[in-house]
Amino acid sequence: MNNIYYEQRFIKNSKDATEIQTIESKNKTKLADVLLKDGRIVLLGNPGIGKSTELNMLFENLWENREDSMNFPLIINLKSFRPVSRFEDLIPLKEWKELPKMTFILDGLDEIADIQDFVSELENFLNKNDDKIINVVLSCRTNIYEKYLINISGFKYYFLDGLTDKQINNILEKRIFTKLGIEELDKFRVYLETPFNLEPFCEYYESKKAFPETQEECWNLFIENELRKLSKDKLKKRENVDIAHVKKCLEKVALVSESMHQNYISDDHVYSLLGKDDKSIFEQISLVEKLPKTDNFVFRHRNYQEFFSAKLLSEFTPDEIISLIRIHPEENITKPSFFNTITFLLNIIEPKKFIELEKWFLANEPEILFLAEKDKLPVSTQKEIFKKYFQEISVEKTFWFGKDRRFSIDKIAEFADIDFLLGIVRENNHFRSVISALDVLSFTKNTGKELEIKQIFTDYIFAGDRYMEVALRSFRGKGFHKFDKELFLSISEHFKNDFSPEINHQLIAMIADFEFVDEYFSVLKNCVDKLYEVRPEQIKDNTIRGTKWLLEKIFLKIENAENFLSVLDVIFNEKFDIKISDFYDKKFRDKLIERILYFSEKETDFLFRCIDAFLRHEDSFIYRRDSIIVDVINRSSKDFRAFKYIINKYGLSDKNYMFLSFFDNKQCIDYLVEKYEKKEILIEKETDLDFLRYKYFYSNHELGYYYEEIFKEAGYKFPEDLPTEKEIMLENKRKKEFVQSNFDILFDREELASEVSKVFENNSIIDMTWKNIHEIEWEWYKNKNEHGVQHSVFRAISASVKNSEKKTKEDVIAHISNDYFIIFQIKNKIKDRENEGFTVKQDQISYIKQFCKKFAEEFNFNRVINVKSDGNLGIYNGYSILKLLFYFDKKYDIQYSTDFYIQSLKYCNIFGSAEGNTDFIKSRISNPDLFKNQLIENLKKEVLDSGSLKDHIDQAIELKLEETYPILEDNFLNDNYIYSQRDFLSRYTELLNKDQEITFLEKCCNNIDSYLCWKAVEVFIEKKLHSAFILEIAKKYLEKENPKFVSDALNVLFYCNDESALPIYLEFLIDFKNTERVDYRDDYRIKDFTNYKRLDSILVLKDIFEIVYDEHVKDTFDFYNSQNLLKVLINNLSETEIGYKKVQEMLTNLKSEIMDNDSKFFYVNNLIEDSKLSYYASISRPFTFKEAKSFLEEIESI
Repeated sequence: MNNIYYEQRFIKNSKDATEIQTIESKNKTKLADVLLKDGRIVLLGNPGIGKSTELNMLFENLWENREDSMNFPLIINLKSFRPVSRFEDLIPLKEWKELPKMTFILDGLDEIADIQDFVSELENFLNKNDDKIINVVLSCRTNIYEKYLINISGFKYYFLDGLTDKQINNILEKRIFTKLGIEELDKFRVYLETPFNLEPFCEYYESKKAFPETQEECWNLFIENELRKLSKDKLKKRENVDIAHVKKCLEKVALVSESMHQNYISDDHVYSLLGKDDKSIFEQISLVEKLPKTDNFVFRHRNYQEFFSAKLLSEFTPDEIISLIRIHPEENITKPSFFNTITFLLNIIEPKKFIELEKWFLANEPEILFLAEKDKLPVSTQKEIFKKYFQEISVEKTFWFGKDRRFSIDKIAEFADIDFLLGIVRENNHFRSVISALDVLSFTKNTGKELEIKQIFTDYIFAGDRYMEVALRSFRGKGFHKFDKELFLSISEHFKNDFSPEINHQLIAMIADFEFVDEYFSVLKNCVDKLYEVRPEQIKDNTIRGTKWLLEKIFLKIENAENFLSVLDVIFNEKFDIKISDFYDKKFRDKLIERILYFSEKETDFLFRCIDAFLRHEDSFIYRRDSIIVDVINRSSKDFRAFKYIINKYGLSDKNYMFLSFFDNKQCIDYLVEKYEKKEILIEKETDLDFLRYKYFYSNHELGYYYEEIFKEAGYKFPEDLPTEKEIMLENKRKKEFVQSNFDILFDREELASEVSKVFENNSIIDMTWKNIHEIEWEWYKNKNEHGVQHSVFRAISASVKNSEKKTKEDVIAHISNDYFIIFQIKNKIKDRENEGFTVKQDQISYIKQFCKKFAEEFNFNRVINVKSDGNLGIYNGYSILKLLFYFDKKYDIQYSTDFYIQSLKYCNIFGSAEGNTDFIKSRISNPDLFKNQLIENLKKEVLDSGSLKDHIDQAIELKLEETYPILEDNFLNDNYIYSQRDFLSRYTELLNKDQEITFLEKCCNNIDSYLCWKAVEVFIEKKLHSAFILEIAKKYLEKENPKFVSDALNVLFYCNDESALPIYLEFLIDFKNTERVDYRDDYRIKDFTNYKRLDSILVLKDIFEIVYDEHVKDTFDFYNSQNLLKVLINNLSETEIGYKKVQEMLTNLKSEIMDNDSKFFYVNNLIEDSKLSYYASISRPFTFKEAKSFLEEIESI
């Protein structure tokens, strides 16, 4: 669907990786909002839901605002990632490291063949660049996320909501100029909430002038239309195109690709599958495209592949279908990768086959039938499916009902058994079951039990217990407030003293649903006060609920002027924690102005009362030109009356004269003079009249002259007259000439010396001090009004006397005649004051070049810095001179001698890497060998400062200078600063052969108490080297008292799959638990756990579980890393059949021991589910191409 039909999308979030709060799905939260809050996000959603479009819209939004936010977006399609790729290779901008802040927008994690390879590469990239401000937004299909149990460290997971009914109709109205009714929305909602499906739906309507009966009708027509576009021009060798045969080819390719769990197929495989002639047709079909720089074909959208795959599957027998979609012959559960194909299949397969599939799903995986169109199943079956699923998820396992992210709650609610849910609520056996039931009830429609549901919601709302908030949300979700306004007012009264952000948000959300919001303004005002008035009782809300988005809508619907003024009184009052800039809609400010103007025209005194809302003594921002009240008054027909009102009520003061100057017409000035003559105006200070005159004059000379003239006639005496136009012209000319001569004097030493003498003589000073010259300069600024111009003579004297107690005239003149001193003054002037407006003339540039070349020839490279034994620097004059020489070289392309650049290389980074001198010097030395040789020489013989040493090492590694390797190693081994920089250790070892690499890394591990040692261990692990060696180190280290690198050492044990890993980890975890900690250190983070497959210590996991889920731990974050590790180990160990059985046995026993502990019961059930999903993923083996093709041929031959 074209972006011109785009509707603002919203997302919902989970509280943690295992718990989805479906009740939050109605909160209007945008992707851009959570990006500001969380920074690193995985956006999940089903195929076609619009993830790519949403990422593109995010990119456009960030790009448009990049200059203000200094956040630069970079969008990357992950299709091109291969296991051998580095993340850096995907970045489209070479200079990305120079950006102050960046947001990588990564589309299509599910498009990658080996997802874990990419996740590891991304985590490595972010760890290596943790000194940079990097945001990441990554999209992935929900079912692929579920299959691979993807967990990326530091990321939060959000889900893209489907289109709402209103959004669906907005798009349809723009696209086909019609809307769907309520019944039609109920029928097609589950299909049309996915934007991708809107196009075939619209094409169907355009063709048939009616809505389809089924989804299949839409798709068939859409595909037919696409295939008819195959013209003779495209297929020159064929007179006719057999569309049925083409569809069959597409179906074959689609099903083979799905069976291989991939979204692409190679050129060779297409040829093998279709043959030469059909392949040539296939290549030209618009539904298919070839990936750039590869031999792979992909369907233009994954949904096409899944639809064609389902079409071919629908021709198989039910047994054949089950054999293909089943995860394993001994496990009656479907392959996660076939999820969307099954969705299509259930809605296009013929009724007899559907009945057979229905039986299998009811017996094994009933929730899959939620994907079927509702009218395909009897009501009794729908209820059976729902009850079985709810009982398992929310009653037996005590999960939140929205845990399975594959199914939307509104779709599941279509199958709901209302009596069953009401029973769950009344029995109140478990809070998660009750909350889940209330949630689902809020999504149900036409139940026949509305009064009963409403009463239950109402009872819980007024009960004030743990279900109060969810009951209020559900009450709103059902829309009961729209039809029982008295009850809504009673509920509002009940909560009038409640500061809960959630409760007040829900009340505001209900008000937003009313057409006439003024009827409920007292409720609205109370909610706004509770949420935003700054006072001790206020509860700071860190959750993004979309409340301000709702307030935008409500404020603009207000029709009562008094109510609207109350809103303005909040928005522009410092006592409230809400500002106009906080609202989401960029046009909200303009809309608010339009609304103010509307009321101003409607009611005589509204604008005046509006002004009162703005003119607060404690507020000063209203006087700025960007103030909203200024725009309102300028666009109002009542601007003169507003001026009169301000003058009569507030008078003239230094608080409002700037504001009054915006009333820039003679009528207002006449009125002001009239009030002045009659002495009917309160003037705080007489000088305010003068200040106002100048404000008028600077914005409009004519108005300023008029103001001065009539006030003079009224008897007011100004300190001085305004300058005439001629005087202004002459003054501008004088100032321009002064600015230029003030710069030029630096190139005329005689003139400069003469002016210095005058300063001494005119001020009767024999010995000049820094305080003297500062006072002289300040007086000059006051008397001459030369603001924005730095006086070159005063600056030169100041620079001369700065580092001495005092100097005579002769001393100063002698000092300023020094070549270096003058060039430094010129450099400071050009670098810092070029905005004054002077021109650097060509002869002056030549002057600069002449002296710089002279300085370069004379430069003493031994008097720049002194690197002390502690690493600190002693600075000589040469430091500043060298900086000056590089500054002018870059600015005016001076080009010193090659020898100068060669010798300056040893100081390449003494000014900081932002100067970029290393690359600059490299570019100036035309002979690469000279650069390399000097680099080697410096590393061998020079004592370099840390910055320059770092750059030398960087260049030596990049240029692979083998002669420097021993020196680099020496620096790594002996300089605590160097080896941790720029990933040097890893990059350097890539240059060595395996034996050299191991020998060097072993040296790095000589001191196991050093940071270097554990950096080297990281490299060993990264390169999969010398496991026995690092295991020995880790065990030895963990025996020491008070070790610092515990996480690193424990990580080695798990990486090496050592039998002692879990027992030792448990020992340290117990110690961590029992230690009184004064720091904020959390538990132990294990990164390299993939290799750990040991089952002999599996019972230790029970002990770890008891510690990390101990309900007595106050700070749940204490064991955050251990909880993650426990989950990962459960997943790892469940990947084999024997491991899965042992893990399930251990967890089942643990579950039986903690039945009475609700919190632990919940978490152990989560681990049991994780174990199952991990095992299912491991046995859900994709077909090879040969197997897929053989399966297809075997079916076709029957």
